[in-house]
Amino acid sequence: MSLKLKPKFVFGFTLGATIGLVVGMNIELITNPQRSSPDATHTETLSSIDTISPIKGHIGSTDSGRLKATPAPEHLIAELPSFEKFRALISEQKFDQAMLLYNATELEDSNLIPRYRNYVLATLNTHVGNSDIFAALANSYLDSYYDDVDVLMLIAAHEASQNHLQEASQTFEFAFQSAHSDREQRDVQGSFNTFVLSSDSHIEDNFGVNQLYDFYSYINNLSVSTNAHKLRLAQISIVIGYEDVALTIFSDLINDTRYAETAKQALSKLSSNNTPQPHDQNWEQSISISARGSSYIVDAVLNGSDTVSLLLDTGASITTLSLNQFTQLSSNYQFEYVGEGIFNTAGGTTTGKIYRAESLQLGDFVVTGSKIVVLDTLEDDSFSGLLGMNILSKFHFQINQDQNTLNLKRRHSK
Repeated sequence: MSLKLKPKFVFGFTLGATIGLVVGMNIELITNPQRSSPDATHTETLSSIDTISPIKGHIGSTDSGRLKATPAPEHLIAELPSFEKFRALISEQKFDQAMLLYNATELEDSNLIPRYRNYVLATLNTHVGNSDIFAALANSYLDSYYDDVDVLMLIAAHEASQNHLQEASQTFEFAFQSAHSDREQRDVQGSFNTFVLSSDSHIEDNFGVNQLYDFYSYINNLSVSTNAHKLRLAQISIVIGYEDVALTIFSDLINDTRYAETAKQALSKLSSNNTPQPHDQNWEQSISISARGSSYIVDAVLNGSDTVSLLLDTGASITTLSLNQFTQLSSNYQFEYVGEGIFNTAGGTTTGKIYRAESLQLGDFVVTGSKIVVLDTLEDDSFSGLLGMNILSKFHFQINQDQNTLNLKRRHSK
C-alpha cells in the first residue's frame, strides 16, 4: 500500500527507504488547533505521542486504542445521515468509500467539511503507532489532499512513534514546504524544533555522540533546519574530532548576529588546534566495489551464507532488499519480523516490511542484528538492494573512486 504524495514537492533524497536512527522516545507536537473548528462533541487533542502504544481515549477507540470493529449492515449505513454514514465507514475501515463521501460532501456544501476533516484527524491521531490502520486511512486521504499540513504532521508523529527519525524529518520538510501561510510554516517549524530537542537528548543519553552527529548531519540538509541546529552540529563535530566540518559551519554562522560571537570564539580556538582529523586515518580494510553510473555496488553476505549486491546509498538510513531478492533468502533463512513502516522513496511514499537479519558481513567486518526493509518498489535487477546508513554509520568510510574501493574503519562510541 502506498501513501500517494503528489509531485508538488520532491524530497531530494536518493532512494530513501530511510528509517533513521532506531530509538525510543516521547515526542510532543505543537499543532494548529485553529485551522478548523472541531465538532463540538468530538474535540481531539493532537499534542502527545505515546511511543509504546497508540494514543488512547479518542474518537472511535476502545481502551486498547484500536478502532471499534462492530459491523454495521450496509442497508443501515445507506440510510444514515451523511456524517454518521461517514463515521460508520471509517469504523468499518472502508476508507476509500469514506473519502468518496467526503469529496461529495465538499462539493455539495464545503461548510460541512471541517467536521469531517476533524474526524479524520482524530482517527489518525488515535492510530499513530498502528501502521496498518494509520497507513490505510492516510493513503486514502492523501489521494485527494496530499498537502494537508496537519495530516503531514500526524504522519511525522507516526514515523517518530515508530522510531523512524529520518523519515519523520523528511515529512516535517514536506509539511514545511507545503505550508499555505506563514502561520502554518511557523507551526511546522515549532513542532520540528520540539522533535529535534527530544531526539537530541534521547540519542545522546542512550546511543552516544556519534549517532547524534549522524542525526544532525542529516537534518542539516533540510530547509526546515535552523542555524541553531547547525550550531549544535558544529559543537558535536568538535567533540568527535571532525574539526573541518566545525570550521565550515562556524564560518557560515559568523553572518548570523545571534551566533556570530560564539562562532568567532570557536574559530579562534580551532585555528590553534592541530588535532589530526579522523578523515586522515589508516583504514582497517578496503573492499572492492563496482561502478554503476555515478553510484557504486558492494557485495555483502547475509546470515553467513547468501551474497547480495547492494548499492551504496548514504541517503538511505536503513539497508533495503527488493521483494524478489528477499523471497529467495527467506525460503532458506529465518528472518525476524519487526513490523511495517512508512518510507519516503524516489517514487513517493510507500509502506515496507522491516526484518532483522542474523548478520550482515562487509569484508571481514560482521554486523549482527541488522535491520533491513523489504520494498516491492526496487525493480532494478542489477543489484539486490541498498546499503544504508544503519550499517555504514558503524564505520568511518571512504569511497575511493580511483581505486574502486570502499575503505572502512570501525567506529567506536565515545
